[in-house]
Amino acid sequence: MVFTNYGIQQAITRLGSDVSKISYIAIGTGSSIKNVNTTTLTNETQRKIIESYDYTTPRKITVVSNFTTTEMSGTDLREFGSFDIVSLGSSWLIEGFPAVTFDGTNELTVDITIEGY
Repeated sequence: MVFTNYGIQQAITRLGSDVSKISYIAIGTGSSIKNVNTTTLTNETQRKIIESYDYTTPRKITVVSNFTTTEMSGTDLREFGSFDIVSLGSSWLIEGFPAVTFDGTNELTVDITIEGY
């Protein structure tokens, strides 16, 4: 997973301000290469609010979002990212990978763990 330049800047900015936290996980079907300057998904198909935050391990946060079998049916998932607003915006973290096809019998849980060094 690529921690984007935008994500790094937001993490640093949050140390001294009230910048919005990561609140949404988006998934998509785009297949472009992701790097530190990538700020959006290539072809976002859905965005859901993060359902849980785990701060129990020092210097780590884990966020989780779930997508149902109905929501995933027919999707050739190729990318996901984390965002701080409900639509558009810039991704804090973004990942691309070979297609994973959902046939209506599988749900998806996205767990993202961020560790500060």
